[in-house]
Amino acid sequence: MLRSMEPFRVGLCQVPAYPLERAEENWTAILAALDEAGHQGAQLVGLPECSYPAYYVRDARPYDRPGVRPFAEVTAVLAAKCRQWRYWLAAGLAVPHPDGSLTNSGLVFDPAGEIRGRYDKSFLWHFDARWFRRGREFPVWDAGFARFGVLICADARQPEVARALAVNEAEVILDLTAWVSWGRTMTELSTTQCEYLVPVRAFENGVWIAAADRFGPEGTSLVYAGRSSVYDPEGV
Repeated sequence: MLRSMEPFRVGLCQVPAYPLERAEENWTAILAALDEAGHQGAQLVGLPECSYPAYYVRDARPYDRPGVRPFAEVTAVLAAKCRQWRYWLAAGLAVPHPDGSLTNSGLVFDPAGEIRGRYDKSFLWHFDARWFRRGREFPVWDAGFARFGVLICADARQPEVARALAVNEAEVILDLTAWVSWGRTMTELSTTQCEYLVPVRAFENGVWIAAADRFGPEGTSLVYAGRSSVYDPEGV
């Protein structure tokens, strides 16, 4: 059962999509969005799926490519932003591991800049299955003002991912996403996830869901809808 929560402010960083070759432009946009969230007084911030270095990473070693910042540098800067603005951050990143594998993850930082854990995308879909290792754990963090968990994009297509987080006592779920979309114009871009699936996940489990999405084209084959949204426990 949800406890009574005092109001708090969520920042959803709807950043433009960039291909891997434009990682530095992408990084600049990410930092600007994180600063804007801080200026707006956000206490809990979400960066979309694979915000850095890209979603279409092409292989399991994207951080070895020219122009991509080292992963340790990326996490150090994100930690500094959390300390600067005193917020919790769930950052959608491609995360490399010592065994050479890569996960599509939400890395969670606290306001002191400490990494408090990681959620790895469980339901790998399309490009994901080529180079990412699937996750099998569904952690929840207590931020004081709320208990929150993370799911990533296509995880919302599977009822049990959100359900596992709710069973683990999440009150809020951050959906770090890259909603592949359709539409005749940029303003008409949409997806069944934001219109139907995510509201249903919120209603099924009686939780708040806050979805942070990328927008626009990444390369020549992917277009993201934007449509970052907050859904209440009734799916509205």
